Amino acid sequence: MAVDDPPLVRYPRTAQQPVARLGVLEAIRRSIPLVILPVLLLVGAAVAYGLYREPTYTSEARLNVGGLNLTTQTLAGYTTAVQQLAVAYSRAIDATPVITPAARKVGLTPQQVAKQVSATPIQGSPVIRVLATSKDGAEARRLANAVAGSLVKYAVDLNTGSDQSARLLRNFKAATKRMQAAGAKAQRLGFKNPRYKAAKTREDIARLKAQTAGALYQRSVAGRAMTNLVQKLAPAAPATSDRNSVLQQFIAGALAGGLLIGVGLALLRANRLTLRRAGAR
Repeated sequence: MAVDDPPLVRYPRTAQQPVARLGVLEAIRRSIPLVILPVLLLVGAAVAYGLYREPTYTSEARLNVGGLNLTTQTLAGYTTAVQQLAVAYSRAIDATPVITPAARKVGLTPQQVAKQVSATPIQGSPVIRVLATSKDGAEARRLANAVAGSLVKYAVDLNTGSDQSARLLRNFKAATKRMQAAGAKAQRLGFKNPRYKAAKTREDIARLKAQTAGALYQRSVAGRAMTNLVQKLAPAAPATSDRNSVLQQFIAGALAGGLLIGVGLALLRANRLTLRRAGAR
């Protein structure tokens, strides 16, 4: 008689329990030295680099746009107008007529001056901050004063038309020479000469042109005597170093970076140990 094999009993598989991962605080508590080590290394490197780095010095001069006359400042729209002018003049800080004279004064090239200077209008006021930077504090102060003075002169020339005055002066001199030549020619001819009347007429016309050119030049010169639109409000102050501020930024960045690296390493180490222990069971 055949005996049947007992039926195969299939037992359900037990689900593998997930391995609990450690939280951040627990991982830090278990690996405090691993968290602190990157912080110490990065902060030490930041301090060393910050102290070894050659500091940059900054000097500031201030300009005022529109004058300090209280009567003028009470005019309608005056405040808004001078604030807009302050923005416009601050943008002209790197213009060639501003940079080139300043470069000659401090013994630098215009390209170097353009890189080392900037101007910013103070919001809500007609004051312009002229900033100059250099690796040498004395040079930064000289450069700030030179550029501020050059910007003032540029504004004066721009508003009074000094180029036009020079052209009018040349015209006046040329007209005077033509008048003198016409008068000398009429005198040589004499009043009895038939061509004397025509020569005298040319002399009168030349005199009229010379008088007109002279009047235009005088008006141009009178315009240059107006109050300057931009004045130096404060000369450049002694330059300040950025060593401390940059060092603080380096240390803050090193602290943040070191903590992130340390916490990441602590989490990685703690979870690896947890997985290894779970696999050994």
